[in-house]
Amino acid sequence: MKISGNNLIILGSILTLAILLITIAVLLFRTLRAQQRKNMYSLEWERRQINMEQFQDYQKQYAILQNQRHDMKHHIRYIHELMEREEWEKLQEYLDSLIEDLS
Repeated sequence: MKISGNNLIILGSILTLAILLITIAVLLFRTLRAQQRKNMYSLEWERRQINMEQFQDYQKQYAILQNQRHDMKHHIRYIHELMEREEWEKLQEYLDSLIEDLS
């Protein structure tokens, strides 16, 4: 089978076009994959930021709870002390002041 000059040019053009299309497809695939990775990293970064903010909120709440626990221990010890000394008027005043502070 003999290939003429025109057929050889057409065959070369088709081959060149095929290589060009494959190159474009590969570049497009790589670009899409890179964008997908970028989006994935961005979402991961946002998730970590949210987790960090939640952790910091939990730390603040824990510190508040620890302070309240400390204060409650102090109140209970003082109430117990007043009861042991049978200082009923002071105890009543102290309890009244606590109730007022809580209102």
